[in-house]
Amino acid sequence: MQAAAVAAEDIGFLTHEGVDWTAVREALQEWVEGEGLRGASTITQQTARNLFLSSRRSFFRKVAEARIARALEDELGKRRILELYLNIAEFGDEVLGVEAAAWRYYGCTAAELTAEQAVGLCAALPSPRRDNPATATRTWEFRSEVILKRLEEYDWLYRRLLRLHPEDVAEKLAAAIAEPDTTLPLPADTTSAAPPDTARAKPRF
Repeated sequence: MQAAAVAAEDIGFLTHEGVDWTAVREALQEWVEGEGLRGASTITQQTARNLFLSSRRSFFRKVAEARIARALEDELGKRRILELYLNIAEFGDEVLGVEAAAWRYYGCTAAELTAEQAVGLCAALPSPRRDNPATATRTWEFRSEVILKRLEEYDWLYRRLLRLHPEDVAEKLAAAIAEPDTTLPLPADTTSAAPPDTARAKPRF
């Protein structure tokens, strides 16, 4: 689930310091030019917004979001931020957090989600009330396909995420990831693999 969330929402999550400044500058430039203010928020920024700010888009909210995101990175670290994000994110109408979403849509715990189910939940994140596993819209199906393809391509992502956890937890997670009937297989050896260039984040849906 963590890998699916990073692949879907913020592929630079493991390398940035809370804010993707390139995406922010582009979004602000579009706003100045009258094109509206798009998201361009990292997972850390989304966590900051969900915890402390309103959902109303404005220049001042983006500034506050960025400042809080940097503070969260300094105080909490990547692992805790990702845990918070998944536990407070909206996955549907009155469906908050991955545990509630897993039960609502798939009748299981978050730990029991298959790769496809985790991807299905993450495909709902941009517009959870309209596009989710229950509505199964064409947009949701398209997002699911894109995220699953990214997971297959980003074979470095699993080991990078495992490094965020204590050794005993990482071993259990690696064993679970290796189960072919529960999630995507862990690459045999990607310890030296480097992530793609994240200077320009992939566009979010």
